[in-house]
Amino acid sequence: MRRKRTKGSYISVDSLIAKAVKRLNLQPHIDLYNIQKNYKNMFGKDVANYSSPDRLIKGTLSIIVSNSPWLMQLSFIKNDIKERINNDLKRNVVRNVTFKVGKLSKFKVNKKHKDYVSLRNIKVGEREQKLIDESVRDIEDGALRKSIIAAETAYYKRKTKKVDDE
Repeated sequence: MRRKRTKGSYISVDSLIAKAVKRLNLQPHIDLYNIQKNYKNMFGKDVANYSSPDRLIKGTLSIIVSNSPWLMQLSFIKNDIKERINNDLKRNVVRNVTFKVGKLSKFKVNKKHKDYVSLRNIKVGEREQKLIDESVRDIEDGALRKSIIAAETAYYKRKTKKVDDE
């Protein structure tokens, strides 16, 4: 049942976005994006050319390093890396840093890559569509409503894609 609003009882956009980020568990992804985006500025061109943040899971940041000597060098400044990142994000996000040697991924989406799959052809299930509709039913601003629907739809499509891949 819809709750009637009294005049002047609007919901702020900030609170709606914060609820959507929390409900969809997007904060770790946003944090990783910010780390990747600012990595070169935080550590310089040399370090960024030989290492790259890969994933952030439960406070552990995994960094891919191009070779063993760089892995050793970065392991010596592990605590400094953690502190700089947390200072840049202005909160304590990274509690641990791990390194592994591997192929560096440059921070961009390559649509021509063999593993890239478009979400355009993936359909959202009836249950997920009901959840999306329920989450935006009280939002009166059309543009905001459309943006949240798009974000949640993409989330459920990715989730469906992961299940199909397994």
